[in-house]
Amino acid sequence: MEITTGLDETIDAMRDATRAFVNGDTTKWLALCSREADATLFGGWGGHERGWAELEPRYEWASSRFGGGDVTFEELGRYGSGELACTVQLEHYSTYVPEQDGPSTMTLRVTHVYRLEDGHWRLLHRHGDHAADVWV
Repeated sequence: MEITTGLDETIDAMRDATRAFVNGDTTKWLALCSREADATLFGGWGGHERGWAELEPRYEWASSRFGGGDVTFEELGRYGSGELACTVQLEHYSTYVPEQDGPSTMTLRVTHVYRLEDGHWRLLHRHGDHAADVWV
């Protein structure tokens, strides 16, 4: 399936923004987010948020939970049609978390939904949760 022009660049920019995010800089991340009332988050630390008034402070809080590090991406799928697109990926983190001594590793299962808004792809929804190592 052909992805609408500009989406690949937005996904690359989101990955760059994620690396900045774990290093305390949310500027790039926030610039890529939808400001619409239907934008949502199911974050890696639980809970859910809807609308920019809830999303912006939650993203700032989540970024502050990291003490620097890096993240790599393992893309499992990329889909797009018209004004909506999504990615399905694993995000592998090696980062510092304030409550722990030394770097920590974790893997999140992440789905991003993007929407074309005024000619720009914006992150409409993020669902990130911890990958389980065992079957339950």
